[in-house]
Amino acid sequence: MSNFLVNSYIEFPSVFSPDDISDLTIWYDFSEVDTITKDGSNRVSAVNDKSDSDYDLVQATSGSQPLWVNADKNSLDVIDFDSSRFMGSTFDEIDQPTTMVFACEIPTGNNLSITGNTSGSSSQNLKTNVTNKIAVESSGSVVSDLITGLNGSWRVVIVVGNGSSSKIYIGGVDKGTGTMSGGIVNWLLAAEDTTGGYSDSKMGEVIMYSKALDATEIGQLQTY
Repeated sequence: MSNFLVNSYIEFPSVFSPDDISDLTIWYDFSEVDTITKDGSNRVSAVNDKSDSDYDLVQATSGSQPLWVNADKNSLDVIDFDSSRFMGSTFDEIDQPTTMVFACEIPTGNNLSITGNTSGSSSQNLKTNVTNKIAVESSGSVVSDLITGLNGSWRVVIVVGNGSSSKIYIGGVDKGTGTMSGGIVNWLLAAEDTTGGYSDSKMGEVIMYSKALDATEIGQLQTY
């Protein structure tokens, strides 16, 4: 993701861009400083959505604003959602099929969320769970294989929400199939809800498509 290549930690030049794939719905690129509103202490209050949807991220509460960190991963900027920091974006429900893509640190603890929501269990929450796996919890669930040893490391996590054919990919590898229902609404990054489940980890880029990506498209994003 913008060369947040997570398996080998080596940058490769690429001419591919996420908007080369159709149905791009959300694109937050934390290495593009022109899209970020931050104060003199690098606390972030807004991130512009680079897709045409204008689903911008915001955090008006100063004590909950994450930290922008220059050249932190592969010489690229990231946002550190340290402690209880998180951001949110409010939009009408985006129904399945969807594909969510994250270049991020896997949270170091259990029951910590990469995404959450403020609208109850019908929306999709991506989190580490008590059995040392990554799970998407909605009206159904998709649970990955064991992620022992991955906590605290950078990976590309891709979630394809497509009914009974939903999947989780970690580092480009299919790690689990299950059933998901419910869409994405009132999205939070780095928290389960506004009161807890904080990821306390870093993110480099977040992308979403309003379709289920195929294997070729997933491979393009993994090496982008």
